[in-house]
Amino acid sequence: MLNKPDDLTAMSSAELQKLLLETNTRLLELETEYRKKSDHLTENQLKLKKAHDELNYTRHQLLEREAKLNSILNASIEGIIVINKAGIIVSVNSAVEKIFGFSAEELIDNSISLLMPIAMRKNQDYYLEKYLRIYIPKAIGQIREVEGLRKDGTLVPLDMTIAEFPLDGLQYFSGIVRDVSARKAQELQEKEHLEKLAHVTRLGLMG
Repeated sequence: MLNKPDDLTAMSSAELQKLLLETNTRLLELETEYRKKSDHLTENQLKLKKAHDELNYTRHQLLEREAKLNSILNASIEGIIVINKAGIIVSVNSAVEKIFGFSAEELIDNSISLLMPIAMRKNQDYYLEKYLRIYIPKAIGQIREVEGLRKDGTLVPLDMTIAEFPLDGLQYFSGIVRDVSARKAQELQEKEHLEKLAHVTRLGLMG
């Protein structure tokens, strides 16, 4: 402990030198301690800045990848619907909006039963449970012909393929649907043409 200023006059030269040495030593210790803390703080600031820069870079990369994926998905002529295991729609691409007439906002966070035919929606809980538990697992990786319900209440024939994938410990299903109305119309036209041809042929044979 330093002596009071009044005590210094009563101290010998040796005692003053000793006190000066102790004071200088303590000042040096404080300066060294300050430099260490300052260096440590600077190091932490550099680490924090590096982590911040890496986080910004990663975020930029993710946003860029998301933008690319969205552009690819939205450029697809096939509708892509992602649902969770409860049958809730979590994402759709722009083709789904065109096929069904619903906006993405009207579909996301709603049940997939919104796109099912009225007959199935009358007993929604039963059909949805059966759809999720039985139909989807059997349909994974295969092309199935189904009917979907447009916003205007009309049915649309679809070719559908289903895939399952995990994300953050949860299971999701993605359905890829293609509007085959034109193909069905062509098939119906060809069938009617063949029936007319067969009818004319029968008449000719009878004649």
